Amino acid sequence: MSETSQLPGDDSSATTCCPACGAALPPAAVLCVGCGFHLQHGRHLATVVDRGALSAPKTATDGNPYASPADLDRDTFSHAHESYKTDLTEAGASQAKAIVGDANMLVWAVLMSLFCPVVGVFVWILMLPWYAYRTWQWCQLDRACTELHEPNSFSPHGALAGAFQDCKPRLWAGMAIGFVFWAILACGGVLSVFVEQ
Repeated sequence: MSETSQLPGDDSSATTCCPACGAALPPAAVLCVGCGFHLQHGRHLATVVDRGALSAPKTATDGNPYASPADLDRDTFSHAHESYKTDLTEAGASQAKAIVGDANMLVWAVLMSLFCPVVGVFVWILMLPWYAYRTWQWCQLDRACTELHEPNSFSPHGALAGAFQDCKPRLWAGMAIGFVFWAILACGGVLSVFVEQ
């Protein structure tokens, strides 16, 4: 009942066909993945499903080898997200958005200081304490809100959590650049005192 046929580009081996559905099988095939027919046993395989968790009969035999191991219960899926409690309040989400927004302003502050150094110096005089404050807020929110550092598919703030985690290096960079500007100003002040004397 098996037929042999030659596949294009396969000169070395012949293929067999499944006796149940006629699908082409490699020569060493034991099971037809198309219909579940076991070539050595000469019959379709059955799936045994334990449905005890759903208070159904203990075992049930299903002729479909690709059957789901349990009945899909719509109520299970519709209520699954109710057990997930979010710990990020609206005020916390607003604060996280503000932190992300300020961290994203780092590029503009750096460009301003490069193209307009006089204004840039004054910007960084203010930015160092501001970035230090935002970094402290970032650490407080990250510690307090599991949803920000461990978001999952049920989290309504998944995108915010990703942006929140991505802004940490920019906050640290803002503090470092601000510290450099403060150090330059301090050195300039010290040098001006020595030059006047």
